[in-house]
Amino acid sequence: MVEIRREIDSDQNELFQIHQDAFQRDDEAQLVDKLRQNVHYNFNLSFVALVKKKIVGHLLFTPLQINYPTSGKSITSLALAPISILSDYQRQGIGSKLIEYALHELKAQSYSSVIVLGHEHYYPKFGFLPAKKYHISAPFSLENEDCFLALELQTQALPLHDGQATVQYLPEFGI
Repeated sequence: MVEIRREIDSDQNELFQIHQDAFQRDDEAQLVDKLRQNVHYNFNLSFVALVKKKIVGHLLFTPLQINYPTSGKSITSLALAPISILSDYQRQGIGSKLIEYALHELKAQSYSSVIVLGHEHYYPKFGFLPAKKYHISAPFSLENEDCFLALELQTQALPLHDGQATVQYLPEFGI
């Protein structure tokens, strides 16, 4: 049985190992460590999955801005990244349960939207659509624009009539 809860400070070492194992490199693990050291880090945006009291997965959200230059509007949103499941626990639905739980919690906390750079066939099952349908583009070039996805947690959170928008990761997080 999978238990999901918010991250606590004592999870840090296990989370590094989970990201290292899941991606078979240190990049994502180091990114999470860098984000956790920031004064703006919010434990309410970080979730862990446990099996038999062992942490086997982690999912993190960080704030970002969606800017609409034509209208001058700017919307605070969240980036989903990274999500990692220990390799021995992958393909068992744990990642899906973690995402579903986290999105429910974010909605309850009144967050309005989420952006993810991820698999174009995986994330739509959670309601994500290609961000270009909301006139939102990534702040970097992509080989496949359909991998840059958006989800409205609140109805009409992403305006469709304010022109083209771009995502800006918040500089206070150093990304």
